[in-house]
Amino acid sequence: MTEPDVQSGIPQIEAKIDDPSLVTDLPASLSDECDKPEVIKILLKPERLNDTSVSFRLPNYEGQELRRGQKILFVIPKEFRGKVLREAILGHRKDSTRYGGYNESRRDPNGAYSKITALDSKSGEWIGWHDKYGSVKFAEPRAANDPEEENLHDFINCSGIVVPDCICVENVARPGRADALDINLAVSNIHYLILNFYPELDETTEQRTAVYTEGTTFSDLPILNRPLDRLTPKYGDYQGGDISVSRAGYPNAVPLNLNGWEPPFPVNFRPEAPAHFENGELWVDLEPGKNLRYAEVACGDTRVGKNGAPSRTGGARLNMGIRKRETGEILWFASNINVPPKAVLSGSLQDPDYITQPGDQLVLRSTAYHSTYVMAWRLTYTSPNRRGKNIPPSPEVESDRTETAQEVTRVLSEEEENARLTQLAIDKFFGEKDALLDKPRKQ
Repeated sequence: MTEPDVQSGIPQIEAKIDDPSLVTDLPASLSDECDKPEVIKILLKPERLNDTSVSFRLPNYEGQELRRGQKILFVIPKEFRGKVLREAILGHRKDSTRYGGYNESRRDPNGAYSKITALDSKSGEWIGWHDKYGSVKFAEPRAANDPEEENLHDFINCSGIVVPDCICVENVARPGRADALDINLAVSNIHYLILNFYPELDETTEQRTAVYTEGTTFSDLPILNRPLDRLTPKYGDYQGGDISVSRAGYPNAVPLNLNGWEPPFPVNFRPEAPAHFENGELWVDLEPGKNLRYAEVACGDTRVGKNGAPSRTGGARLNMGIRKRETGEILWFASNINVPPKAVLSGSLQDPDYITQPGDQLVLRSTAYHSTYVMAWRLTYTSPNRRGKNIPPSPEVESDRTETAQEVTRVLSEEEENARLTQLAIDKFFGEKDALLDKPRKQ
């Protein structure tokens, strides 16, 4: 560890960490980054939401202030290292005390912008997220109890395959216009970062898909012994590419929470079984006796204007849950996800061992003040007790485990073999990426 720099006031690495007892959990790839003066906070202790998601939350109510050039590092916990990043959800804002109003161009002249990059464990490079709207997110002036939520969706599609050791959030404060800034006003407040990863799946995986907007497809998931033919999703089909939602909308999508709005494109109020449209929500009958490992929804919320009126992005929020038939209780496992113009949003149950019962249903509900248009959904199931590399022995083996040391050795060997096969699948996943990705990573 390095000693503090008295002149610049750089704290020791331990002083930056949320839990100094975890300093040994820092990956070697961060050995140089952590000591830099622009890194003011290092988070190592997120909340585990489920098998595929973690949530980092800054402890203070006002959030962590970030001045121009300052960074916060969010270190991936050990059990999630080696997983492929699906999306990052950032909660940030600008405090009203640092907001002086818009200029004549209706822009904040001292805007604070957050940029997210991921330290890829395979290449050792910092990979930046980037979609058609850019690579940075403007921090809106908001109250501390209402930070803006930014969904950096479809990481594979926007940045390539990333298996992160760490995520960095930096205040880049109006890139290219730093000379015009009042640096005391160009300050952001970071509240939280949620990371969603792809699940680890085995050969027992089954998938069920329904497509409403023709041409919509999902990216392939890394499943043992299955080829990966498609790593980027597709939203509709227009002359070989995605539809322009600002012009065409989401034709034949299932509309959630229309609130009296009549979209100027055809929508689907009668989806085929196993789906049902109920009170502005989409309910999907689940197959009983299985583990629902992953739910994915291709959707968007752009409100397409009528009679030539301009389109505008919406403010919809998507919620996913399982409605238990016996009690009517809904087990929400994805809540208030910010819906982009077009993206695949995903979620996993908090209890990965939950076995679906007859009559259980997936519930998709849109909240806030705009509609969510569901272009397609996909459910990924596995058979009970057959989840990824943690495959337990059969009941026959389990009953014999205590009989002889030889049987115990045999069972352990089976578990090691399962782990080896899973690693082979991961290696195959990354070995095919250069041939399958149709665009290079963006820095």
